Amino acid sequence: IGGVWAKHYEAAGVLAGAWNRTPQPEFPKWKREAREVASAAEVVQIVVADPPAVQSVLDAILPELGPGKIVVQSSTIDGESSEASLKQVEARGARYLEAPFTGSKLAAEARKTVYFLGGDAGLAAELEPLLALVSEFRIHIGTHRQATAIKLAMNLNIAVQMQGLAEPLTFAGNAGVSGETY
Repeated sequence: IGGVWAKHYEAAGVLAGAWNRTPQPEFPKWKREAREVASAAEVVQIVVADPPAVQSVLDAILPELGPGKIVVQSSTIDGESSEASLKQVEARGARYLEAPFTGSKLAAEARKTVYFLGGDAGLAAELEPLLALVSEFRIHIGTHRQATAIKLAMNLNIAVQMQGLAEPLTFAGNAGVSGETY
């Protein structure tokens, strides 16, 4: 999804650079290293898989962070990991906004993702025009920990719904009911 957003940011003329852990030189304004993006950009948005991946990106970009830089963390992580990221970024003099999102790749392509923003409300408002380029809604939830909690709660809700759907389908299938019936 980060690659989709990079294309939207590029189309809007605001992309300073893009990087991916798996080289993707076809990305607009591709940089070979994450620190090159952090050096070139005022706002660095992190979109990776999990807390260890977030930490690896932070390790690479922290030397480039300082006053005037902003990290927008959009990966799905827990509150403790968010707290650690916030402290590392702020220790460098940069600012931090937790911004997990909901929505698929198709939603990202259509600019229909929804951000759950956590952290300083003034920073969220400052970044509103930028984040609006790639999303339909931006909801300030409260603290950075609260933003991670609502994202994880939404994921849990989806998982429970999928389990609730799978159980009766399996039950019916085990009874010999054809999948064409339901």
